Amino acid sequence: MTQSTDLLLYTSTATACCIAVPALAKLFRNKVLLPKFSAVNDLEEVGKVRTEPKLKGEAIVCGGSVAGLLAAAIAYNHYESVVIIEAEDGLVKGGRTFPSEDQVRFTPEGIPTSVNPRSRVMQYTSAHAFMPLCFRTLRRLFPSYDEEIAKLGCKEYLHDPKYHVAGLPMAPIFDEGSDTSALSITRETLEVLLRRLVTKDKPSIRFVNGTVIGFQKSADGRSIDELLWRTPSGAPQTILNPGLVVDATGASQSGLKWLNKSGFTLPATLRIQYQVPLHYVTIFLRLPPHLSAKIPLEQPWEDTYAIYTYLPDLTKETGFFTFYRMEKNK
Repeated sequence: MTQSTDLLLYTSTATACCIAVPALAKLFRNKVLLPKFSAVNDLEEVGKVRTEPKLKGEAIVCGGSVAGLLAAAIAYNHYESVVIIEAEDGLVKGGRTFPSEDQVRFTPEGIPTSVNPRSRVMQYTSAHAFMPLCFRTLRRLFPSYDEEIAKLGCKEYLHDPKYHVAGLPMAPIFDEGSDTSALSITRETLEVLLRRLVTKDKPSIRFVNGTVIGFQKSADGRSIDELLWRTPSGAPQTILNPGLVVDATGASQSGLKWLNKSGFTLPATLRIQYQVPLHYVTIFLRLPPHLSAKIPLEQPWEDTYAIYTYLPDLTKETGFFTFYRMEKNK
């Protein structure tokens, strides 16, 4: 009887642990880890338009690349007026961004490229990985998101990189039906997508071709009275009393230089940077139908996201490689 009772006790305890531990782990993740280390809980606020009167003044975004476009889209919901000042004239045409649908060309290798490639973005044609949170955010920000990705030949898939360690496949990270889709898209096409979305869904955002050169500090030293910029011809321009200034100039971090130059005292710890010892090569291939049909896949080629990702034994090497299907059958 004692042995039976002990066995029942052990079994009951083990069962309770199997139920309680995952539940506690999920509670810890949702209440502690997600709020502290991720932006998942902030998604509910993304895309909401300010209910009370919008903030006075003009929101100025310095730089019209990915960060600048997204910053302008957020500011659009809160400020009366938003303007993007972009130095590369190829990104601004007639006050709007481009390329439009008829201004995307294909290279001899069949790779879609814009008429004016991003000369200041060295990784423009390299492979990029965009996590599910990125596209959940875009969907909330832009009502036309699904329509525009379809036009570009893009498609969302369950985020499963097909990891293999020592040649052995790992189980998928996420389950089917979970809100963890990833979009198969290159950086180049992502910029085309963002410019179309901003133009279509945030139509009052203005784009001007120019270069921001500095600020004029207010008399009390607590704010910016003037934003100084110049046109491509060198003509000086001024924007008085900006409501918000966003530095989206990228690696140059020009905003810190402008603040120092205008007399603001900045803490020494304000600038944070890191060095990643990473080197990588991107090769784009376009597979003809007869060849893609021969690849052993779990689903049809047109429904494939990741094909194979090799992860090494990190005690022996750090190199890895991955095969992904991108937009327009690349």
